[in-house]
Amino acid sequence: MSFEHLLLQCLMNNKKPERKRRITQEDIDNIRLGLQNGVRQEDLAAQFHCSRSTISAINRGTYNRYTSETHSKRFQGQNNGRSVLNEQQVLAIRAERKQGQSYRSLSMKYGVSKAAIRNVCIRASWKHI
Repeated sequence: MSFEHLLLQCLMNNKKPERKRRITQEDIDNIRLGLQNGVRQEDLAAQFHCSRSTISAINRGTYNRYTSETHSKRFQGQNNGRSVLNEQQVLAIRAERKQGQSYRSLSMKYGVSKAAIRNVCIRASWKHI
């Protein structure tokens, strides 16, 4: 289905088709084509079920196709450059806490704050382990 056909279908029906997937490279190419043909960013955003800022980023060439989910998985745990703990320490912290160790003693042992220990134990951080 061509870009022009999709645009006409949306504009004539005044409906937004349901988006069942993320923006693909084909969508990006169609958005760029629409921008070159003078289609308004608002209309493209409505057609592709994304924000106007996404259309603007595609137009500027700064749109990053990595989703937040992909981004977060790439930088989880030890892959995060700011991580102080490693996976073995996280597992040990959880085991020691189950045995009754206090947040304070664990924080002193591992060199992190009590809040960091608490977040590990309640899985607010290091959820993937």
